[in-house]
Amino acid sequence: GARIMTVERYDPDRGSMQAKANAVAALAKGGTIDGIFIPDGAPSAPFLAQLLAAGGVRPDGIKLLGSSQWDD
Repeated sequence: GARIMTVERYDPDRGSMQAKANAVAALAKGGTIDGIFIPDGAPSAPFLAQLLAAGGVRPDGIKLLGSSQWDD
């Protein structure tokens, strides 16, 4: 089963994305997250992935999940 730990919504500007990515990264440091779902497409998804990585989220520990928009 799965459990949703948090839902973060952001405005389509870099400042809002950074604030929300920082909040998710802080939660991820607690070790209770196995995956992060980013239902957004290019160019937002790669930017969010970079922000999460800068916040300490590593792909070897936490799986980044997306939608078919990632194929764009």
